[in-house]
Amino acid sequence: MESSMVVVELHGKKQPSVRLNAFRLMVMIVKKYPDLLNEITFLTESQYTDTLSAGVKKYISKMIDRNLR
Repeated sequence: MESSMVVVELHGKKQPSVRLNAFRLMVMIVKKYPDLLNEITFLTESQYTDTLSAGVKKYISKMIDRNLR
């Protein structure tokens, strides 16, 4: 099976729903490839999440806690 790479801009002018779905996909990838955990943790820093609502930030935090820790 070929592996494919998905590249999505996670900051800037993308809609929060697009960013959230991209993050969900990345969590699924990290579950399969745990070496990438540092990369996804980096994407939860404030420079990437400042424009998200408090509810989305909380959802992302719970998603990481449930799936990756």
